[in-house]
Amino acid sequence: MATLSALPEVAQVPLPPWMWGGKPAGLLQAAGLHARRDSAGADTWLVRTEERYRRQSRPGLFVVEHLAGPGAGTPRWRRLTEAAEAAAVEDPGRLAPEHRLQARIDHAAATGGLLEHLAAAHLLTLDAGPEALADTVARTHQALTVVELAERPGERPLRNAGVHLFRRSAQVVHRVKLTAALLQLEHDPQLREGDVAALAAAHGGDLLLRASGDLCDGVILLDAYLGPLLGALTPYVWAMSTPRALGTIIYSLGAPLQGTSSEPTELLHLLPVQGAERIIPAPTTPVGAPAAALQWWADRLDALFGVLTDPAIFTDPHQHYQPSAHLHALLTVEQLFRRVHSLQLAHRDATARRALLFTALDTVERLTGDQIDRLCSRRRAQEILDELEQRVPVDAGAILLPAARRAVDALTGAQQGLYLLDRTGESTIRVQAGNGLPRMLDRNAAIGEYLKVRRDATHGHGAHKTQRKPITDTLLAHHTGALPHDLGLLAYLHLLDLLCHPEPLARRLHTDARRG
Repeated sequence: MATLSALPEVAQVPLPPWMWGGKPAGLLQAAGLHARRDSAGADTWLVRTEERYRRQSRPGLFVVEHLAGPGAGTPRWRRLTEAAEAAAVEDPGRLAPEHRLQARIDHAAATGGLLEHLAAAHLLTLDAGPEALADTVARTHQALTVVELAERPGERPLRNAGVHLFRRSAQVVHRVKLTAALLQLEHDPQLREGDVAALAAAHGGDLLLRASGDLCDGVILLDAYLGPLLGALTPYVWAMSTPRALGTIIYSLGAPLQGTSSEPTELLHLLPVQGAERIIPAPTTPVGAPAAALQWWADRLDALFGVLTDPAIFTDPHQHYQPSAHLHALLTVEQLFRRVHSLQLAHRDATARRALLFTALDTVERLTGDQIDRLCSRRRAQEILDELEQRVPVDAGAILLPAARRAVDALTGAQQGLYLLDRTGESTIRVQAGNGLPRMLDRNAAIGEYLKVRRDATHGHGAHKTQRKPITDTLLAHHTGALPHDLGLLAYLHLLDLLCHPEPLARRLHTDARRG
């Protein structure tokens, strides 16, 4: 972790002696934290991550294994059995009544519908017990590769399907839970006194350490952190996932498939809504793209969580660990991943996608310090895209980058809404700045400021700050109000940028922690 060498490596962490069954050192070890007692206090530990202690180039918190499909070689189904045996949490399978599961399989076979086949594959994978999992996945994968559509006999759309196992280390979960637990201890005097047995009895045996548990549970099933990857080609789908205790089993489909239907598939689709204004052409992907995209994502998550789960990043000037700053960072990053995925899924609802865009950009602003007008700058977006084109391998980019390109194109489209500039032939818009002096905005600056106006309108139109009223009214007069549907993907572009740059994020998070 040489890139973090300029930041502190050690945090002073107070741990009550009753934790982890009276062996707090065991908790630190399980979390992958190298620790020794601080001579200044018996219940204080000097903690650093094992990866920084051992000067490892990467933390090793996230890995992906390619089990079958193009580029995987001989199928490695045995790895699923080994992973199931090693899983610390019981993974029993049998989540659906057998007759219901068989009914879904029979329905898929009878209709020949691709959705029905994939839904059945998901249920089979979710339902299999540990001893049957490898065989079930192998048979399911084989069945997918020979699926033929009723409307196109002889065509096998999933012939290049693959299977991948995406895993996170148990250390990630322990580090996140430790952060929340230490914050709870600061605000829970009963728990701080250490009478854990009495508290458990008083609360009927319920879990005691539950602070913000539902806000940072994405590391358990990885749904939050895999969502933006699986939705990268929206409205097309290139893979589906099934979470298990041993990791997430991902079926790559071999080619992007249309994720929406022109016909209503449920009653809600009959209600009025503004959707996408154009048909998105089907992307093309090489056979090696799924494995490459998954590998890139695992590597970047690994680097990101090397920062997010390092206690030393979240210390004050005296190296005292700040659990509140740490938990805030974890919650903020998970919030960003979840909102980006939600806006990917909102292909049918332009209003929802735009609202999610603005709240996601607020989250990016919190993490990076960039103001929203800069985040919405066409020039800045192009710079990010140019760097991504250089850093993301070509095969991985076939899945990861089309939406980023569409986001940049959408900013160009948003600039075209400045109709008064076209009518007058002017190249800039004259606005009154907050200091009362005139300010000239070119198209790039104007669209950044205009999108800031639209973001502020999330709480209702009309500027509340006196200095913002002139620029708000001027820009509302200059723009048609039409914004491309793909503009929502701008949040995805900034998420990719964040994944590429964990080191600046680490510096900002450390600065925030020092300020308290």
